[in-house]
Amino acid sequence: MNIGRIGRIPLCLLGLFVMLALAGCGRGQTDSANSIQVPPAEEAGQLQTLNIKADELYKHAAAGQYLEARQALEEFGTLAASASYAGVTGIEGVNALTDAVVEAKRQFNAARLDPEKVVHSAARLKLAADALTHKKQPMWLHYYKVLNGDTGRLEEAVAKGNQAAAKAAFVALSGHYDAIRPSVWISRTPEEAERMDSLLTFFAKQVEPAAFQKETLEGGLRQWRETLSALFRKGDDQSVYLPIIEPDQPILWTLTIGMVIATVLAFAGWRMIRVEREAVRPPRFRGMGGGR
Repeated sequence: MNIGRIGRIPLCLLGLFVMLALAGCGRGQTDSANSIQVPPAEEAGQLQTLNIKADELYKHAAAGQYLEARQALEEFGTLAASASYAGVTGIEGVNALTDAVVEAKRQFNAARLDPEKVVHSAARLKLAADALTHKKQPMWLHYYKVLNGDTGRLEEAVAKGNQAAAKAAFVALSGHYDAIRPSVWISRTPEEAERMDSLLTFFAKQVEPAAFQKETLEGGLRQWRETLSALFRKGDDQSVYLPIIEPDQPILWTLTIGMVIATVLAFAGWRMIRVEREAVRPPRFRGMGGGR
């Protein structure tokens, strides 16, 4: 009987330890979920209004309705200045949005309005506002195919040693990336956005006739490919940058696993106690209940 008690004590302690550990994990998951900053309803409504105004601005600009577009831009700027971005983007993202507004106003108020630049500046604001309201699948992610094509043409021109073609490919690449640049600063880390800017600055110098060197550009293009894939969460980098998806009901999963482990431990303890009792019981009692 003493052996049964001795066997029962560690099993109970083990079971208690496992349950406490699981409870701690469940509480940790809950605390982690609560720590995620979610913008209040009022702030989210402000950003939705900003997104609607950006869409209006872009449509007017694309249709050549510049008076209406200017009005929409003024309203967008006022909304952007008063909106709260807590839990949505950092100070770098807010600065990028502010710079995009300033650039758009400069284009709309130019002495000689350039329709292409006006539409481009409006598109930047539309993509930026969308990035603020669609964190998981912002519109700017669709630019990967365009940038990938531009990169391929730049690589081909560099491989052939064609400086003029390389510069033309870079101008197209830089222009397309500029459309999503504010969105990148809003959606990604400052380190990722800064690396993209640094590489583009490097290419801008290297594609000029005086600095054009095939080997140097090829090395830079390899870094650009890796950075571009990471930015858009493509290829092997996807597992590194994608957030871990937790179950919708982590506490339920924790309790279920805990119950399974507790059941297994209880059964194992019962079997151990039974075997120990059988081992110490005198032979003459083994036939009780219908035996000898």
